[in-house]
Order: sequence, then structure tokens, then C-alpha cells
Amino acid sequence: AQLAFNLWQEMTLGWKQALMDKIDKRFSFFTSSKLLPLLVQSALYSFWRAQQACMRLYLPIPLGMWREIHQLFRYAAENRLLDEKKSDNPKEKSGRSISTLYKQQLLLALADPQRFSGAELDKVIEIIESYAHYAHFQPVSKLASAAGFFLIELEHDKAPQFIGNRSLDVLPPHSLLLDTIELAKKLHKAEVNVESKAPMANDRAKVQMWLEILRRVIRQWCISPQRLYQRIPAESTVDVVLGLSQAVMQLNSEHLSPAALAKHYGEVTLMPWRVINESPGGYAIVAHDLPSEQARPGEIVVLRASSESAWMVASIRWLQQRYDGATEMGLQVMSAKAQPVLLRPTVASNTLFQPALLLPPIPALKQQQ
Repeated sequence: AQLAFNLWQEMTLGWKQALMDKIDKRFSFFTSSKLLPLLVQSALYSFWRAQQACMRLYLPIPLGMWREIHQLFRYAAENRLLDEKKSDNPKEKSGRSISTLYKQQLLLALADPQRFSGAELDKVIEIIESYAHYAHFQPVSKLASAAGFFLIELEHDKAPQFIGNRSLDVLPPHSLLLDTIELAKKLHKAEVNVESKAPMANDRAKVQMWLEILRRVIRQWCISPQRLYQRIPAESTVDVVLGLSQAVMQLNSEHLSPAALAKHYGEVTLMPWRVINESPGGYAIVAHDLPSEQARPGEIVVLRASSESAWMVASIRWLQQRYDGATEMGLQVMSAKAQPVLLRPTVASNTLFQPALLLPPIPALKQQQ
């Protein structure tokens, strides 16, 4: 993924250089006027592929990339090139119009991709490439309500943002809105169709995953979710054990001798992480030298604030790598106390027991066992 990201970054540089040469009318004796929109489209497609690789690595978008993406879109808009495309075949993803490619990049950023695991991100990209053309650009003056409108600041190195309660009087010049209302209607229809087919599906787990991802992106593109608790900066460390099976092993260590634990489960990998900030609902933490491929969004972890504290069960809500080699992740605490258990279906009692965690009810949050 890192090599792919590097390659697409180099491709963007090549296409931008070719575009600048064309705009400066170098080598004009053998180039056609039709080449200009193709160069803009190719540069924007390379940015789209670089953005995808970046998301797969959970890396932040490099400084300056959004500014250049906005500049390409603005140049195409001012020269009436937005509908120009390489191919009329809708299945050819690299041949789509400049306008559609730009919308795809905006929607991927708004989907909060750091909250999806690899297989889930594939589905998000599939949804974007199928439905992006239903999003529309609107002037800021057309803002009707906050829901479904996202602000694009073309002169700044920023991803699109939920418009929220911003005053239109203080918006920077050359701003416009991404209107996702029609997009949301189309996705709701798709959701209803998938729901109707779910009971008859052979692989219901796959259909349920598809439905859940569809609902998550609808929420992101209709109105930005609000945080329940404010984060408070903190300076401390926590011990973290990654993965459901390792979490069960760690909680079982309180009931088994080290020899018995090693015999049945093997070694538990316990890692110290530094707390960046915390809230009643969770933590943001960072660590260096994390073993590769050990964490992903949605993964279950257990953590404790000190060796005397009880282990808490949490899930990884988002993940981000930093360019200095550190890894940041957000944890949502699910329970302050959990019981390690083994379970198996009663209809097939010959199957092996699977490790699991039983979370007690939390009446204050109306959370059942």
C-alpha cells in the first residue's frame, strides 16, 4: 500500500507537470487543444488513487494535497471542463468526468474512512463510485438547512466540512457547497432494496455487513454526527491488549496460573500506550513501534489505567498512522467490567467453543447485558 501510494503521488506530479507545460504553451506544435481537459482529468484521477492508498494506510492526507485538488477543480470549472471525461463507458473508473472524480474525493473524506477496516473500506469506495454523481454543487447563497450540506473552501488546504451553524457572512471567498440530499434519497432506496432481499440471502452475514456500511455512510453524508462528550487533554499511560481472543486470555489470567494460561492460550501481548485525551466515553491514545497489522477499526481491546485498576473493554473507533511512525487510535469504552466466557451454538454441540466476553448491563445508559 505504501508503494502504491508513492507511485500515485509520482503520477500526480507527472500529470501536473504535463498540464503546466500545456498551459504555458510549451511544445504546442504537436499537441491538440483537446489534450488540456484530459490532463486535468488524469491528474485528478491520480489524486483519487493516491487518496485511496492513503486511507488504506490510515495516513492523514499529505500537506498541500487538498489545495492542489481544489485548484484542479477550480481551473476546470472556470474553463468549463467539468463534464469532460476520457471514456463514455460508465464502468471505466479511470475515464469518468472531472466533476465526478472530484465528488468522489470529497465523499471519501466525508465518510470518515479512518473508522472502517480494509474490507469495509472497499465497500465504501464501491458505494462512492456508484453514487457520487448524485451529489451536486451549490453556491453558498443556496444553503437551505444544515443537514446534507458540506462546505468546500477552494482556496484552502482543507477537506470538506459539515456546514453546521457557521455564519455565511464570515465564509472565505471562493467557497461552495456540496449538496448530498439527492444522494441520500438514492442511498435510502438502496437500503430498502437490500433490506427486502436480506431474509432470502444465502450469505446473510455479508448482506448485514453491506447494510451496516450503507447506513453508516448515509449518516455521514446526511448530517455530521455530534460527539457525546468533550475530550479533555491528558498525560498518562494505559496498558492495552489488542484483539478479542487476547482480551479473553488476559481476563482469564486472573483465574489461571501463568503455566496453565501459557499451556491453553499462549503469550498475551501487553503494550503501553500514551493517552492524548480522554472523556467519560473513551480515550485517544498513541504508541510508537506498534507491531504491524495488529489493530483495525472495530477491533475489541481491553485496557487498564494502572496495574491495580480493573480491565475495561473497548472497541477501536478510528485509527491513524503518523508520518513519524507512531499510531493513534480512538477507543470507545463498552464496559468497565467484563466476564470471559466460552460459547458455542446449541444446535451444533459438536463444534468447538469460541472465546467471548459477557458485558454486564448498564442501566444508566439503558444498555442490556
